Amino acid sequence: MGDLTEAYAVSNEEFFEIRGFYTKSGNSEGYSFKVQYQQDEDGEIIQNMIL
Repeated sequence: MGDLTEAYAVSNEEFFEIRGFYTKSGNSEGYSFKVQYQQDEDGEIIQNMIL
């Protein structure tokens, strides 16, 4: 991905989420990402990644 510059977790009754920010060489502005984990009705863990 690149160099991780910031990351933190957010949690509530609906989901657990990891949010962060990373940079790549050649782009000083960087990129944000979010990984969200939710549990469905059957107890299965669903993962969503947003880059």
